Amino acid sequence: ETAMTTTAKTTEENFEQALQSRGMRGFWSMLDEYEMKEPRNAEKPAVWTYAEYSPLARRALDEVDLRVADRRNIFFSNPGLNGTGTITARLLGGVQAINAGEISTVHRHSASAARVHLEGEGAYTTVEGGKCNLEPGDLVINPHGLWHETGNLGDKPVLGMDVLDL
Repeated sequence: ETAMTTTAKTTEENFEQALQSRGMRGFWSMLDEYEMKEPRNAEKPAVWTYAEYSPLARRALDEVDLRVADRRNIFFSNPGLNGTGTITARLLGGVQAINAGEISTVHRHSASAARVHLEGEGAYTTVEGGKCNLEPGDLVINPHGLWHETGNLGDKPVLGMDVLDL
C-alpha cells in the first residue's frame, strides 16, 4: 500500500511538474484559491464621511501642485487592506478636487471608471473627445482604454467621486 501511494504521488508530482514547465496548472491544485468553503476576505466595512473628506479635498487644492500630481485625487483606503489606497481588493475609489480653470492631462488606463459629480458648477469629463458637462449627482462612465480628461470651467472648485474597477 505504501509503495502504491508513493508511486501515485510521484506520478502526480511528475504530472504537475510537466504542466508547470509548460506554463499550465491543474485546477485541482488551485481549487481552494477560487472555490472557498468559507469566505477569506481582508476587506472591512468602512465609511468615509463628507465631513471628513471634503475639507481634506479642499485643502489639497491649495497644498498639492498639479505639476507634481497631475490630479488631486484623495483615495479611500480600506482599513483591512493596509494602506493600499483601494476601497476593496478590486476597486479604487476617492474624491477628486479641481480648481477653477484646471484641466487634467488627457490619459487612459486599463481600469474602467465611473465619476459622480458631487458639487460645484463647470465640471466636465471628456471621453474620446465627447464632452460630458456634469451637474451635482450626474454619473459618467469611462470604459477602459478610452482617452479622457476632467476639468472645471467654473469659477469655484468642484468635487467629484471617482471609482475605478481594477
